[in-house]
Amino acid sequence: MSADANFQPKIVVFACENSGWLAAEHAASLGLSYPERVELIKLPCSGKIDVIYFMKALEKSDGTMIMACQQENCKFLKGNVRAAQRVRQTQNLLKEIGIEEDRVGIFYLAANMGHKFVEIVQNFYDKMRELGPNPGKVIK
Repeated sequence: MSADANFQPKIVVFACENSGWLAAEHAASLGLSYPERVELIKLPCSGKIDVIYFMKALEKSDGTMIMACQQENCKFLKGNVRAAQRVRQTQNLLKEIGIEEDRVGIFYLAANMGHKFVEIVQNFYDKMRELGPNPGKVIK
């Protein structure tokens, strides 16, 4: 657990507009909520994510993730596969520079999975609370 019991991590969530983004909207329509220090960024496809986006997000956050289409269900066929590769590349880079690789993650959702969206975000948030502040964060 973080040494500071009041620590509230900032999380950046990149969301595919065909899955993760719609799941977030579904959650909102159900009246579900998640921690307020979560920033959602819509992408046309999870495959558009790049290592630099994750690294830039980590400059201002304690953790970042991408919400991608479920396996074999990407509108653009392989976007979620490309996203998974970039998550692995980012995790390897973080490991090299001494930052926990768990600060970056990928999760697969369908548009109608609002409850799952909130569960994933809350679990990731809780994990970042355990890890404590990102030592690589430069923008407070």
